[in-house]
Amino acid sequence: MVEITIRKRPRTEAVITQRKFFKKTARGKVIKVLRERYLRDDVACGIEGCRECPTTSEETLPVNGDQRHQLYPNGHIVLPDTNVFLAQMELVESDLFSPPIILLQTVLEEVRHRSLPLYNRLKALTKADDKRIWVFYNEYRSETAIIREENETPNDRNDRGIRKATEWYNTHISLTRPPVRGRPPPKLPTVVLLTEDAGNRQKAEQSGIATISGEYTSSTRLH
Repeated sequence: MVEITIRKRPRTEAVITQRKFFKKTARGKVIKVLRERYLRDDVACGIEGCRECPTTSEETLPVNGDQRHQLYPNGHIVLPDTNVFLAQMELVESDLFSPPIILLQTVLEEVRHRSLPLYNRLKALTKADDKRIWVFYNEYRSETAIIREENETPNDRNDRGIRKATEWYNTHISLTRPPVRGRPPPKLPTVVLLTEDAGNRQKAEQSGIATISGEYTSSTRLH
């Protein structure tokens, strides 16, 4: 798993308020607590040869993605939502499920809160030699971090963050292979949101985000 290097924060670096609340101390005094996240623009995407991100020896996402799926002839990378790991962990662990995977920090933390055993299995998967899983710290990248909106449930907030990260990846990935004058446009892989949540999928489609559900495995060429 990639490590985040701590550095001094310049004054111009973005600050996003994560949470503000009041609590009562042991002496009965009410105080305001403000928690903040300091965002960065150097959280690596994990794509091999990316020109926009810091170079790292741990890049695991092939620039061409996986080209064995008939719906994505130019290649694809899978970005699963939380429920995929909660309900279909055995499928993800299977040798037959082998596309490159983007594992969001939001998803990893949500799995940890929902099921510690599944979280431990997921952590083990990130270290497996036969899997290509990149943990992306979307909560700390300035373009993908979000704050919870008023009257928004935690689940809806997380789903929105997952969609935003998927959308950002598809924009960002085009920077890894810019067009060259006099040559045909490069074939770019698609980052696909994998979800069984109909509401999440509908919102993704309305935003032009590539998404797929259970038919993913049936459309994959395994040989």
